[in-house]
Amino acid sequence: MKPEVINLAATDRAELSRLALAASPAECCGLLVGHHTEAAVQITAIHKSENLAADKLSGFEVDFRIRLRLEEELVSGPDQIIGIYHSHPNGSPKPSGKDLADAAEPGLVWLILAVDGVGAVDLSAWLMCREADGEKSFSALPVVIK
Repeated sequence: MKPEVINLAATDRAELSRLALAASPAECCGLLVGHHTEAAVQITAIHKSENLAADKLSGFEVDFRIRLRLEEELVSGPDQIIGIYHSHPNGSPKPSGKDLADAAEPGLVWLILAVDGVGAVDLSAWLMCREADGEKSFSALPVVIK
């Protein structure tokens, strides 16, 4: 079932903005931990990753060791890895063509932080989808800051 909304704590929203601004002009990235409720995805933690991309100015790559560690830690709890975040310095808060090409896990939430030239950070959430014909897409989700 597709979630209707993403719930994000105000403190996590502030930390994501700080990380995006600190990394700019490079992209920041990391993993989102949380759980699904009846109609929402509740993000309970963010886990920063070093950006391992060859070109950090126009791409990102999350350190797989962080993912493996989190998967081990979360195996018996209610929370799980539910998504990724990354920034688009001087870009749009919408998924890029590269984002779509790199997306591989249907159901994964993507938070995208757009950093403008004056230090403002816009945030959007997207659900990675795969259609019956195999075509990939992103579906926008509203973010509620609590």
